[in-house]
Amino acid sequence: MVKVKAVKKGSSRRAFIKALWDDQEIFGKENPLKPFHGDSYDPKIILVVEKQWAYMRIVDELESNNIKDITVISLQGFPSDKITTESIKETLKLSKRVRRVLEDKSKYPNNELHVSSRTKVYFIGDMDPISYASYYSLKKGNTKFKKAKDKIKVRYLGVTLSDTKKYNIPKEYFISLNKPEVKVLEYLINNKLVPELKKETSFMYSTGLKVEIEGLFLAIENKKISVLDYLKNKF
Repeated sequence: MVKVKAVKKGSSRRAFIKALWDDQEIFGKENPLKPFHGDSYDPKIILVVEKQWAYMRIVDELESNNIKDITVISLQGFPSDKITTESIKETLKLSKRVRRVLEDKSKYPNNELHVSSRTKVYFIGDMDPISYASYYSLKKGNTKFKKAKDKIKVRYLGVTLSDTKKYNIPKEYFISLNKPEVKVLEYLINNKLVPELKKETSFMYSTGLKVEIEGLFLAIENKKISVLDYLKNKF
């Protein structure tokens, strides 16, 4: 494993995050994607985005509107056709790691990002089992950090069943679950891990379908609604 490189005091937190994501334990030898955006050390809102595609869309709108008090972190999720048991493990591992970055200053002393009880943290992802499991991992983190766990509250802000109806998401973005995803879904349901998303998990279980965030963004764009306006309505 490649250790996280030390970042000199005064260096930008982007450099810290880049060093963190360059760790080969997570991504292997190459990871060219930029995972982090934001200029404020004390953001009002932190968005943890499952997919790099959605991350870039959100970042583009933030930059176009000169919004600097929202920090965006990408989990760089795997494409639907590359979902395997191993990719699921890597995704959940990274979710927990992002949680540790947000909550444990002692382990990551170079992290200058300030997260308090006033900071709103949201997870944005697909309506699928892996996304919901990532959300749960980010929400709960490592149980040994009990004080931090109480301090950081994470809300789900991704695709919901009501979104599919309200914005008329195209049917081609309703995709069949594969076997690893079904196993994760059954685990989520049997252990009641995301009760706030019960309608969504029930829908997936009964239909065998998931819904991708690309379809949601396309649907709101067709209705002349910006991604930021969509998110603001959910904040």
